[in-house]
Amino acid sequence: MQNVSMTEAKRGLSHLAQQGQSFSLTKRGQAVATVRIFGVAPFDAYKAQAAALAMAELANKMKPSKRNGATGVIRALRDV
Repeated sequence: MQNVSMTEAKRGLSHLAQQGQSFSLTKRGQAVATVRIFGVAPFDAYKAQAAALAMAELANKMKPSKRNGATGVIRALRDV
């Protein structure tokens, strides 16, 4: 397991995460945390586009009203 100082982690956390390996965060030479990187599902452009179109259709159907205010519309769109 690789030891990484806090300052190194601040500068290059995204790079460390892309490597996909677990590492230990150290502060003044003492290990203070262990970071484990789990796999992330690959991005599927087709699914993302389909989801965006479904949300757009739903947004066109739902308009804020006195009974179903803007907050309700946002919650409905979020929970799709």
